[in-house]
Amino acid sequence: MRRFPRTSTGSATSTAEILRAIDRLAQPTAWAIAAQLTWSRGWPALHGMMRRMALAETLAHLHHLRTTGDLVQSTGTPLVWRRSPA
Repeated sequence: MRRFPRTSTGSATSTAEILRAIDRLAQPTAWAIAAQLTWSRGWPALHGMMRRMALAETLAHLHHLRTTGDLVQSTGTPLVWRRSPA
């Protein structure tokens, strides 16, 4: 399973992949974003605890990108993630 955040170029790749997923999704929730990412076993093969761990790692990366100013999180329900306004 992919682990976030990653160092050096791995982190940049993960960030780029997350931003692409956010751009593609109409409602980019953490769950929807996680499902769009590349996982070593593939998202459909992740079940139970493995899927929850993948979601937790995605959330950690999303929160990191929020603290760096790259993303904003909605205040409504469901919580959605968007690129910060330029």
